[in-house]
Amino acid sequence: MCVYKGCLPQGAPTSPKLANLICAKLDARIHGYAGPKDIVYTRYADDITLSAKSLQKEEKAKAFIGTIIADEGLKINRTKTKLFGTTRQKKITGLVVSHNSVGIGRENLRELRAKIHHLFTGRSCEYSHINGYLAFTYGVDKKSYNKLHKFIGTMASKYPSSDANNYVHQKVKKEES
Repeated sequence: MCVYKGCLPQGAPTSPKLANLICAKLDARIHGYAGPKDIVYTRYADDITLSAKSLQKEEKAKAFIGTIIADEGLKINRTKTKLFGTTRQKKITGLVVSHNSVGIGRENLRELRAKIHHLFTGRSCEYSHINGYLAFTYGVDKKSYNKLHKFIGTMASKYPSSDANNYVHQKVKKEES
């Protein structure tokens, strides 16, 4: 019932549930290995994250967990596999993660500011995209959202006749209440 042309479609409403069903045993096995070694294991759909106090622990765990993954009939995408030391920025499922916060990151903040600027200057009309990105930011990074909200106010004052004033600024105001 969930297959289209012999394959599982990506992004279907059933995808998260199916991923969890398929990975239930995998999760149990990896948790069983990682927990006693003081390694934190998390998974979102098919993205696996291991966190430990040292890079050496992660390197050891990577090899063993690779055998568990293969034993479960799954494959690791080596091009997406990364090990981060304590000094490198950590990006997980598109978010920048540090020891005390999660956010969209400086690059995404700058990109979103540029897109908002393009809306107000008439070089773009991607209102739905921007509003979706703003809603996402509001959900995961209030600090960046507040900066963007302030920027939108600045743009609204600077470009009072822009079409963006009728949609983006109002949309942000609604999200605040």
